[in-house]
Amino acid sequence: MGVSFDQSASWKSQFATTPALATGSVLVRFVNAGLRMHVPSIVGAITGGTAAVPGVSLIAEDGNVLPGVPKIQSEVFLAAGKTQDVLINDPRSSGLHSGRIRSPPEPVY
Repeated sequence: MGVSFDQSASWKSQFATTPALATGSVLVRFVNAGLRMHVPSIVGAITGGTAAVPGVSLIAEDGNVLPGVPKIQSEVFLAAGKTQDVLINDPRSSGLHSGRIRSPPEPVY
């Protein structure tokens, strides 16, 4: 952990997800502790309940829950010092990785 992204070895920035037994969703917190803006995305992420759609559900900003229905986005804008909380479906429960014992890591760019 703590390794910056290397385009020639993207496997270094992939981390395994843990099972989401209760809800089928995984909470991901994006934190920008730097002085520059970043736009992270999770490749292959799926969100939503019965009507699953590609992307992430934006649910909180700086630890404060956003009002209304969660926004579905494919990437998140992170200004300097910002924190964004998003929900994605567990890759094992979405049917994308059926038949595998352990889900592959989700790349974060």
